[in-house]
Order: sequence, then structure tokens, then C-alpha cells
Amino acid sequence: MASHAPPHKVPRPGVETLLMDFQRTRRENTPLTQVVLDTLKKTLGPGSAEMALDLPLGKALMRLTQAVQEDGQANDAGAPDYHNTAHFKEAVMAVGHLCALEFEGEAPCPHLVVLAMTAMVGHDFKHDGTSNETGKSLEAIAWQACEPYLDGVHLEDKKAIEAIILGTDPTKLNEHRARYSDASVPPSAIDRLRLIACEADLTPSLMPEHGVEMGKLLAKELKSSNVPVLTVLGESISSWESRMGFLHHAKPISKAADTFGLKNMHSTQLQAFVELAQSLDLSDAKDAARHLDKVDVNQGPSQSSALYLSALTHVDSKLGAAVARAMNLPAPGPLQKDVDFGM
Repeated sequence: MASHAPPHKVPRPGVETLLMDFQRTRRENTPLTQVVLDTLKKTLGPGSAEMALDLPLGKALMRLTQAVQEDGQANDAGAPDYHNTAHFKEAVMAVGHLCALEFEGEAPCPHLVVLAMTAMVGHDFKHDGTSNETGKSLEAIAWQACEPYLDGVHLEDKKAIEAIILGTDPTKLNEHRARYSDASVPPSAIDRLRLIACEADLTPSLMPEHGVEMGKLLAKELKSSNVPVLTVLGESISSWESRMGFLHHAKPISKAADTFGLKNMHSTQLQAFVELAQSLDLSDAKDAARHLDKVDVNQGPSQSSALYLSALTHVDSKLGAAVARAMNLPAPGPLQKDVDFGM
């Protein structure tokens, strides 16, 4: 892969700012091309972003972005509920910030940011709303769809983009974690990029409240697939109990996730279930999640979300307030002890 001089120091926003960007982008339906350009400027700085776009890889990034955007517009009516252009935008924003933090101060940082963003723009290209449990590789389909737009890109970079896209298969996450954390053999840049890509792919779902909405969209997508095994899976993933299970499974471990605040956001959400259990005199966090599911059924999703956000704010008041602002929700009320909310 080509090397470049380290960029000038660029101010790095925290993960709460990214949550606000996610919401704004969905609300305004910002074009994917604009999201990519804005993310490059925010992560590399305007000057470095402009130089990167003049190189073959940068030009390929924009060709692919335009193709993915046009495909999304052409198939908007039948697009999957979760794996659509809105998800691509959020994944590419997340990978830009995470990659810039992961490689900050290292010579190839700008190049690796563009490389990762190119992979994430196309990582779910041509996704049909099913999953690999049907016996196919959606990641391989995405790579095949992306490859024609990479003319002029160095062969080593093409191989890296292929490796990153194929590595976004959710079943590869533990493999990426093991390579990243192996003290005996330091991870290569590609090893690090593959983990960062997976964490970026999961970042929208790791966000408080926003992630709950993403879980419901994914459940709806799977239930609409008309594939029995996926319908059953869709029925099982939209609950608060499954939300807690997802958070346990999807723990971010990268240096970038720590610096960005994603690790803290993740651990605070798990602690909020513990806090809720204590406040309601329940046996454990799993009981608290089940209680939220009952509130969801009896009083509606807004009530269960408000209760959980109060618990989250009790654990981390700054994060709770930031989530409420980003999601345009009322300021969280105090978490009252020994009160059975909504039951």
C-alpha cells in the first residue's frame, strides 16, 4: 500500500457527536456522496482530503460511492429495512473516525482511512435483506459488485479492500479480535482494519436508543425475508433482553473504540441494566431487561426507552443528556428507587 506523510493534527469529536451526525443524516437524507466527502474532511482535514481524492484510490472511492448511491435510489422502494443506504452512511462515518484514531500519527494514516471508507461504502452493496444463514456469502456478493469500480487501484489495495469487505461477515468478529489482541504476533495493518471495519459496522447498533431503533429495523427486515429461519431470528432480536445479549456479544476492543468513547458508551449501557435492576429490586440485569420488555408491551416503546434512559443517565449523566439531545427526547427524569414503572 502506498505511504503518505502523517497529516496535520485534526480535532477529533467524541462518539456522542457521531450519534448526532447519524440522526441528522437520517433526518436530512444527506446523499451518500456528501457523507463520504464530509467524513474525509472531518477525519483527514480539508487539505489532506482533497489530496487523497486526487489519487487513484480516492477517485475509485467516489466512483463506487456514486454507484452505490444510484443503486440505492433506483431500488429505494424495495430496499431492505436495515441494510440500505442509511446504514452505509453510518458505517462509513464510523469507520472514518475509528480508522483515523486507530492510525493517528502513523505515516499511512490518510491512505488507510480512504481504504477503509472504500470498503465500508461497498461492504453491503447489493444486500438483499437476508443473511448468510441461507447458504450464501453476502460479503462475497458485495465484493463482486464493488470490484468493477476499482479500476486503476493498486493490486495490493484491491486485495486489502476485498479482505476488509469479506471480513465484515459477523461470524468473523472473534477471529479479528484474536488477531488484534495477539501479543505474540503484532497485528498487521489489515488485521487492524478488519477489526475496525467490524466495529464500525456495529457502531450504529451500539448507540443508546439509536441502536434500539436499528435492532427493530433489522428484526423487521428479517421477518420480511420470507425465509423461515430468518423470520424466527427476527422475532427474537427486537426485545430488550436480546438487546442486552447483543451488547455482551458486540463489545468493542480496539484502541480507537477506547479513544473515541465507544467502549465507555458500551459499558455504560450494560451498567444501566444493573442499575435498573437495583432500583426496582429485581434479581439481576437480565430481569431488568425482561421488565423493560413488559413495559414495552403494556405501555409502549416510548415508556420502556424513557425508563432505560433514566437508568443510563443515573450511571453517566453526561452521556444520558447527550443521547436525549441527539435523539430529540425529553431530558431524562430521575431514576426513582423501588418504583415499579408501568406495571
